[in-house]
Amino acid sequence: NEEVIREVRLTRSRDGSTGTATFRFANPKVLDGETSSKGTITGMYLIDEEGEVVTRDVNARFVNGKPQGIEAIYVMSEKKNW
Repeated sequence: NEEVIREVRLTRSRDGSTGTATFRFANPKVLDGETSSKGTITGMYLIDEEGEVVTRDVNARFVNGKPQGIEAIYVMSEKKNW
């Protein structure tokens, strides 16, 4: 469970049928030395009382060889996902 507050940006097509949600985590706990030894990041999983959102489009951002953040993009390809 990530404790860092994320920045979320939403985009939507003109007809409202598709869109994206971009999640950015600055200096997340998962990139700490202690946590990173537990395995590889395979995706982002958001789970709440309404259901689950999963994306495998996750990238780490590095500055001068040091991890600085994570960006995950969730593509909403149906209106019901909004």
